[in-house]
Amino acid sequence: MDKELADFVKNNAPNTPEYCAELNHLGIRGIELEDWIKFVKTDYFQRKCDRLIIEMPEKNEVYYYKHNFDDYEGDRFILTTKGFELVRSSIRKEEKDLRDRISFWSSIFTGLIGASIGLITIIKMKF
Repeated sequence: MDKELADFVKNNAPNTPEYCAELNHLGIRGIELEDWIKFVKTDYFQRKCDRLIIEMPEKNEVYYYKHNFDDYEGDRFILTTKGFELVRSSIRKEEKDLRDRISFWSSIFTGLIGASIGLITIIKMKF
């Protein structure tokens, strides 16, 4: 069965230079699309870091690479995989700290409300 499938593909698959050029063009467009998605993700993380007051990593070859989309904007810095990992971990840590601070103060606030309600109840019972 595998031999029949291989023969079918060999005999029916287009093997012309135009077909190969089209596949190459689609491959290049796929890479450009991936770079654009990474650029949008980099912009998203930049805005999120700005909101949380976190510094983005240094713009060097380890954390960024340059890419030009041919849209008159020039080279743009895009995070590498290592850069994405560093930014995500920084954001996670900062958000966890923020959640911990909020839960700490909300538990204190809830405790104070409960204590004041109990105190009011005791005062009303005595009078």
